[in-house]
Amino acid sequence: MTATDADAAAASQPAASGSAGGAVLPRGRLVGVALVSASVLLLQLVQTRIFSVMLWHHLTYLVVTFTLLGFAAGGAVLACRPAWLSGDTSSRGALWSILFGLSTLASYVLITRFMPDTSHSRSGIAGAAVQYGVLVLPMVFGGLVVALSLSDARGAVGRVYAWNMVGSALGCAIYVPALRVLGGEGSVLFAAALACAGGLAFGRGGGEAGRGSRWGGIAALCAVGLTLLAWLAPTALFSVPVAGSKALTQVIELSAREGSPLVIEETYWDPLCRLDVVGPGPGVEPGRTRTIYQDGDAPTVLPFGPAHKTADIGSKEGLAYLLFRERPPKVLAIGIGGGIDILQAKATKREFPDGGMVDFTGVEINATTARLMRTRFKDLTADRYHLPGVSIHVDEGRSWLRRSDEQYDIIQMTGTDTYAALSSGSYVMSESYLYTLEAYDDFLGHLTDDGVISVLRFRFDPPRETLRLAAIAVEALRRDGAEDPAEHVILLGVTGGKVTLPNGRVVGLDYGTLLIGKRPFTSEEVEMYRQYADFVEGVFVMYAPGIDVEGPTRDYFDAVRAGTDDDFRARYLYNLDPVSDDSPFFFRYHRWSNVADLLFGSGDGHGGETEPAGAGANEPRESAVGEEYSGIVGGEPIGLIMLVTVLLESAALVALLVVIPLLLFRREGLKTPGSTRWLLYFFGLGAGYILVEIAAMQRFVLFLGHPGYAITVVLITFLVFSGLGSAVAGRSHDPRRTLKRALVGVLLLIGLVAFGLPIFFDAALKLALPVRIGLTVLVLGPVAFVMGMPFPSGLALLSAEAKPMVPWAFGVNGGASVIASVAGILVAMAQGFSMAFGVAAGAYLLALLAGARGAPGGAGAPGTAGSA
Repeated sequence: MTATDADAAAASQPAASGSAGGAVLPRGRLVGVALVSASVLLLQLVQTRIFSVMLWHHLTYLVVTFTLLGFAAGGAVLACRPAWLSGDTSSRGALWSILFGLSTLASYVLITRFMPDTSHSRSGIAGAAVQYGVLVLPMVFGGLVVALSLSDARGAVGRVYAWNMVGSALGCAIYVPALRVLGGEGSVLFAAALACAGGLAFGRGGGEAGRGSRWGGIAALCAVGLTLLAWLAPTALFSVPVAGSKALTQVIELSAREGSPLVIEETYWDPLCRLDVVGPGPGVEPGRTRTIYQDGDAPTVLPFGPAHKTADIGSKEGLAYLLFRERPPKVLAIGIGGGIDILQAKATKREFPDGGMVDFTGVEINATTARLMRTRFKDLTADRYHLPGVSIHVDEGRSWLRRSDEQYDIIQMTGTDTYAALSSGSYVMSESYLYTLEAYDDFLGHLTDDGVISVLRFRFDPPRETLRLAAIAVEALRRDGAEDPAEHVILLGVTGGKVTLPNGRVVGLDYGTLLIGKRPFTSEEVEMYRQYADFVEGVFVMYAPGIDVEGPTRDYFDAVRAGTDDDFRARYLYNLDPVSDDSPFFFRYHRWSNVADLLFGSGDGHGGETEPAGAGANEPRESAVGEEYSGIVGGEPIGLIMLVTVLLESAALVALLVVIPLLLFRREGLKTPGSTRWLLYFFGLGAGYILVEIAAMQRFVLFLGHPGYAITVVLITFLVFSGLGSAVAGRSHDPRRTLKRALVGVLLLIGLVAFGLPIFFDAALKLALPVRIGLTVLVLGPVAFVMGMPFPSGLALLSAEAKPMVPWAFGVNGGASVIASVAGILVAMAQGFSMAFGVAAGAYLLALLAGARGAPGGAGAPGTAGSA
């Protein structure tokens, strides 16, 4: 999720023929490369948020591939045009910086006005592929700037590369404040302004007929104008639209058709998601309920007024409270949003002996939502975040719970976690650490003896979310010592209303409430829920011990009792296997066979089946799913298809933009003795680096408590320490020995991190956040440091042994990073992030075996570019 690897690859360009070794750098060169690098990183991070809003959550990782691809292509173009490395390089740097900034702006003006079909269809995939191509172009100019700076370093590659790393770290550091203050559109404009400011710095060093100063003047005008636009009118040139297939767009269109139009009243950008407050409009019905949408989906209702005084204690959000009628329970709610769970806890209709009061603790990950509830909507919601007995914490729920020693009667999750992408934007499906085996181990460990976990999620036919949750609960109960897990579970279905969308489609939002008891449910408790289902319209029992029901849910629990649930899951229509912290892809229900069937078989993505294995006679068939929410969200394996599509498109673009130009203009490099060995070496480095970086960012989300913290801390750590490692390697008088030692160190440290992180997390998770951030740097810093050493060492050797291979080293390294950024997701989804670390170690082992051979002594040429 960074240009680090591509930046290092750009350093592989040979020193400019027209640059005297040891000559003084042109004025502004260091500041210019720092500002452009900051622009690249800021833009890359902001784009993950923008993609999650205007496309699908499972497309945000495209940002990784087109950034790396653009840098690889830019370096390849420079390698094929060596004349650009002679003469007035400062003027070229200024021009390319301006083009980087302006083409970035133009690309967003274009794609936001001509959005692709965002439905889960083949045309939607094709449209997204076109957007991919449009957004690659600006990154080509960014890659040209960095490659030019490192190639024309004039004996000061270490200094240039250090400023490149500092700039990249700066772009990462300003991401969160820029996004919150300027919004998505304003942050793009500010990133473009930084690029133009870099052009101004480059222009100070130009001296050919005043061309440099002329470009510098243009860059200054562009930088000032874009900065003013970012601050004063961020949406004047373009506005990020919400995907037409998302709930927010559909609701607004539907309300207009029904004569009660809704509008987006306020918009807030946050590193976790974009929040849109939807209502009838400012000043219209101020007391009417509002809804907050996250990235255009995942609505959280915001009932206005003292709604706790009229809350329905029998609603689907409060079913666990029926078990506690004699004493007020102690409750933990994870993901409280607008406070529906608070209303249930504080409903005045609920009376306890001696006037007892529910002790309610809420944990909300989104700081913007919590701030709105405490400020903007404080009075309108009767200040429900501060009702008596209510305590609210802004944190990631799992991380907060692991740091708590409290026991709870009810642990509640009402639709918690959504299809909105994490800030890392690096993965095809939404990952969640709230729906893993380890999470349910934590939940059960924090329950009182009579405690219960209550989880409300969407209900589909055939069941998938609720049934997978049940499978996770069963396995966690077994690990907790339950003799018969089926006795600890009750699952109630809730039928919601039907809505006709603007496209004529009828959609129903149905729910399932899963209750998981620390102890087996008694027959009296089961009977109470059976009577409740008989009494309340739209509620029915999907499963409860001793209740005669039909359908896949009952069949699954029959298999649990028989000990054959593994076989049931293997035969079921969807993937129900429990997920772990190592591979937290709870929302990936489809199998690869579903992809093959959708593309080449019957076309329904379900292998031609219309009924899951073991379905009862009264269970709705798959043919009815088109009328349900599942027909819109996850009805087909589009996420997996997108993975394959991007992998193929990335490979094709690497060939078109990198390999083919090198074949046409730098073919002589392949005739160099040992060329295959060097190709394997730099391929291993490119693939290994990006795999380690992506896996590390994901693994530290739980430890640091927020995706925004994880991406910022991990990314800056890799940027800074890799730069330091490269600088140390550049001073080595024996690059082959440095190369060997560094690669052996990388392999040892990757193994230590992969196997030691769970132990480290368990031991340190209870510490304060600043301490955890420091420990993160302490753990990852040494890994990043040694990972920064093999590249410059290999370049030094390559320049001494086979200088014509240098452009090929760059192309292979950059191309490997592009492809591995997608392939790494496939590995993580199939086998977990530990396996991703293992594959990264295999890539570095390949580099070690390939790079350790060569001419005896093989010292690198002095002043070799890339020996930073």
